[in-house]
Amino acid sequence: MMTFLHDAKNHGAQFMQDTFVERVLVHKGKAVGVVGYQDGRKVTVNAGKVIVAAGSIHSPALLKRSGLQNKNIGRNLHLHPVCYAFGKFDEQIDCYQGSIMTAVSEKEFSMATKKRSGSTMSNDFHNLDDECVNIAHDCC
Repeated sequence: MMTFLHDAKNHGAQFMQDTFVERVLVHKGKAVGVVGYQDGRKVTVNAGKVIVAAGSIHSPALLKRSGLQNKNIGRNLHLHPVCYAFGKFDEQIDCYQGSIMTAVSEKEFSMATKKRSGSTMSNDFHNLDDECVNIAHDCC
């Protein structure tokens, strides 16, 4: 499967798996690298560009550990409620393969609601019990 990581590798990107980044190195107000640990060994990576992509929880923590003082770091975090659909299947289901589940689920959900005689998503959401299991199966 082609992904952005494959493209990045083809353009010279290098990856370090299972590495804990302790802090971003900043020189004259510019991020110039990171310091972290891989297999208990301290690692310093210097880079022309540093991208912090540690998620909504860990990115602010990393920036604060790095000594950045911006008052907005970690502010306005909103966790989104989640609706789960699950079921038991005879065959093995590998949900980590294929399309991103949320992108597919919305499409499948929309198709399922159109099957009903003119029902809408907002009015019919609570009546999906068996159909949700089928949607989850189809998406995986």
